[in-house]
Amino acid sequence: ANNVVNDLAVDYFRSGLWAATQKGLSFFSFKDSTWTTYGTAEGLPNLKVTSVAVQLGTVWTGTMSGPAYLETVGFKDLPDPAVLPDKIVTVVAAMPEPDYSLWFGTRGGVARRTASGEWKSWTTADGLSYNDITSIARDRDGAVWVGTRYGLDVFDGARWTIYTTGLPDPAVLGVYGDGSGSVWVGTAAGVMEFRGLQRFTYGTVSGLPSPVVYEFVEDSTRTLWAATESGVARFDGVRWSKLELPDAVDGLPV
Repeated sequence: ANNVVNDLAVDYFRSGLWAATQKGLSFFSFKDSTWTTYGTAEGLPNLKVTSVAVQLGTVWTGTMSGPAYLETVGFKDLPDPAVLPDKIVTVVAAMPEPDYSLWFGTRGGVARRTASGEWKSWTTADGLSYNDITSIARDRDGAVWVGTRYGLDVFDGARWTIYTTGLPDPAVLGVYGDGSGSVWVGTAAGVMEFRGLQRFTYGTVSGLPSPVVYEFVEDSTRTLWAATESGVARFDGVRWSKLELPDAVDGLPV
C-alpha cells in the first residue's frame, strides 16, 4: 500500500506476511506471490496503520483511529473502544502460550486483552512511567516489558517496576525478549541488555552502525539482529557488526 512500512507480522494460518503501512494494510501470499491491500473501504478505521499482529488466527491492527480485527472479508472496529486508554494505537503485541494475551500500546497508556476477551488498562495513575507507549515484549519468565517515551516499565502480573535511570536514553524505541532469557532495549543512544540481574550497554564503540536502535529479532540459530538508523546489525555474543549488502537485493534498494 505504501513504501513506509511501520510493522510486519507473519501469518502461518493464511501462509503470508502482513505489512502495516502509512496508507493501509497489505498482505503478501506465500502461495501465489500476490498482494492484497486493505483500506478504509475494507473496514480499517484509519489508513495510517501503526502495527499488526496475529493472535490465535485473528489479525489485529493498530491505527491512528483505534484498533481493528479481521473477519471474513473485512476489518471491524472494537464494539467498545472505551476499553483502551486512548484511540491512537502505537503497538499491538501478541503474546505466546500459556495465556495468549493481546497487548495494546497507545498514546494514553497500555491495555491487555485476554484470550477470553476480558480487558484491563494501565496509565501513569496505575504505575506506568509515561503514557505514550512505543513497544511491548514478554520475557522468558512471563513478565511484560513496556517501552515508553520516557522510561521502561516491567509488569510481573501484579505490579509495575519502572526504569528511567541507567538506560542509554530514557526514550525507549524497542524491546525484545530473546530465547536465552535476556531482554534487549533499544534507545536513541544505544542498547541495553538485561541479563538477569546484570545489565550491559552497547553503542557504536561496540560495533553498532548507529546508536539509534528501533527493533530486534532472533533467528532460528539464536543470532540476534537489530534494526538501526544506519542499517541492520548482527550480534555475535560480544560485539555487533553491520550487515553489509550489495547495491540491491532482489530488486529492492538498500
